[in-house]
Amino acid sequence: MKSEPMHFERLQTLKNLLDMYQYRDETVCVNEAIANSVDAFRENSILGGKIDITFERTDDYGYITFHNNAPPMTKDQFITKYHTVSFSFKKKGQGIGFAGVGAKLFLASEHGGEIITITGKGKSNFMASKMEATETDLDYGTTFKNSLSEIIGKKQYSHSFGTTYRVRLSLFAYKYLKEHLADIVQFWWNYALLTKQITITVDGKVVRAWEPKGTKFQKQIKWKKNIIKCFYWIADELIPEERQHIVYSVFGKRIHRNKLDVTIRIKEDYAQRIFCIADLSVLAGYLTANKEEFEVDWRPNECKSVVKKAFWDFLEKEGLLSKSDPTQITSPTFVNELTKRLDKILQTDKFKHLNIFLSTTTRNVLTPD
Repeated sequence: MKSEPMHFERLQTLKNLLDMYQYRDETVCVNEAIANSVDAFRENSILGGKIDITFERTDDYGYITFHNNAPPMTKDQFITKYHTVSFSFKKKGQGIGFAGVGAKLFLASEHGGEIITITGKGKSNFMASKMEATETDLDYGTTFKNSLSEIIGKKQYSHSFGTTYRVRLSLFAYKYLKEHLADIVQFWWNYALLTKQITITVDGKVVRAWEPKGTKFQKQIKWKKNIIKCFYWIADELIPEERQHIVYSVFGKRIHRNKLDVTIRIKEDYAQRIFCIADLSVLAGYLTANKEEFEVDWRPNECKSVVKKAFWDFLEKEGLLSKSDPTQITSPTFVNELTKRLDKILQTDKFKHLNIFLSTTTRNVLTPD
């Protein structure tokens, strides 16, 4: 058989991959940029790496720039690997970024389309490239074949040690990130900030970790041969819904939230004042490709169950659990509450046709043929 390679639609593939994410394109851009920096810090055993994020704006576009102080890419990495979609030096479980794809994803966003990367040791010792989306494909050019001004424009540039990643934004995306970037960083990278794995600044201002006011505990949980590090809080204030009750992190990034069923078990209003953040980096090899969730596998499920049980044990030790047995689902209190909620549901327009007490209309019933 005479054969030839199948064609590969690079731009459309990136668009499809971008659709895998559950969150806004702007959030994906920020998380992937930070994730690549964190991976570089880990690969080079750098503790307390620094990421500086800055904004610029022109009449037509906004720009967000990420600079990290990890060792720069080598010439081989930069020329032959970095600009290849889906190629990566990372093996599964070694990084938190979308291997070979994450740095390029925003090219496919309607709010992006251009990425400039500069890496080197500083002053004149650096390499630069510009990746951009056309109507149908992805193109790139480097300073090995183009002048620096053709890559970054006429603006004077002074590079410092590390790697700079600059993304063009629509004005809509620029405004959104200007208003929400600190919150996005704090929400997704809270464990990394809390444990000082990294320092992140936004226009020169350090982003602090989120911590509720109250009593803080540090715990270690054993799972198989691994130690799971956790922080617990009993807060003096109500904790936001999206942070209740257990947040799992891998390499400092938020991956999953587990809200406990606390309808009966927690005393008074403590259900909204307890918080746990657990480091499940031991499960890095069981993350989905976009690093937003754990794969369906017995190991992540078992590990999360161990963390969950330890948190319940902690709450019981602190006297925060009610004396009622949550397994006694036939208790009058539970049954009455369930009946009330079911009654409300059956009176809504969407479900009232299921309520035999509201209508005697004949209904079709499935029967064997």
